[in-house]
Amino acid sequence: MMKKLLDYEVSETEKEILEYLWENPQGVIFKDIVIYFNDYKHKEWKKQTVNTFLMRLIEKGVVTGIKEGTRKTYRAVFNEKEYETKKAESILKGYYGGSLKNFLAALSGGEKISKETAEELRAMLKE
Repeated sequence: MMKKLLDYEVSETEKEILEYLWENPQGVIFKDIVIYFNDYKHKEWKKQTVNTFLMRLIEKGVVTGIKEGTRKTYRAVFNEKEYETKKAESILKGYYGGSLKNFLAALSGGEKISKETAEELRAMLKE
């Protein structure tokens, strides 16, 4: 399956759902997601709205929906740290051709970095 330029990019609302799933790594059923966001987060989301967000997250490869008996259980594919790493790798690949050098050049605005920053980077790369 071909992913878009920036894999794992999610909207603010999709991120809220992901955060809820990270808090519940055992997985949650659809009904519990609707109750949580409507009753505890005061969202007023219709079932179709929640379903649309979940389907988008599944399509993006960050959530799974596994049928267990008569219910579907939703889980995050990655924990929060893994997700942030995948997202950073995607940005590096998508915008900078996978080149850390190109990323750092863009970050520094093409200016030379300080000696201190260079030393910090060297130390980090050695680890």
